[in-house]
Amino acid sequence: VNASGGDTNVNLNLNSKGTGSVEVSKLALEAVEISADGNASQSATYIICNKGTALAVGLPDGTTTGEYKIFTNKGAGTATITPTSFGTNNSFAIAQNEGAQCIWDGSNWFLVGNQSVTTVA
Repeated sequence: VNASGGDTNVNLNLNSKGTGSVEVSKLALEAVEISADGNASQSATYIICNKGTALAVGLPDGTTTGEYKIFTNKGAGTATITPTSFGTNNSFAIAQNEGAQCIWDGSNWFLVGNQSVTTVA
């Protein structure tokens, strides 16, 4: 399924009927790797941080309510993510081999999951 036409930015909706669900048997999210200071991709959901020293990542405002971002850090340096609009603080940091998730509510990014807060054994 692809969006078509001459417009540059086009949303694509899959809707169930009534209280039904849209079921996906396997889902992969568009991923990009960032290894130099700069903004996270606005078109990818999964951002892989990978720098040997500290990494500064900007997170521009979302474009659609419910937009989701997943960050992981496989680099040795701490990745500090600074959203343009953040619901709680100014930034959050993830150490090597950690991850965090954010959701856009139409006005702010909110941190909804962070592996460093929940210990996974």
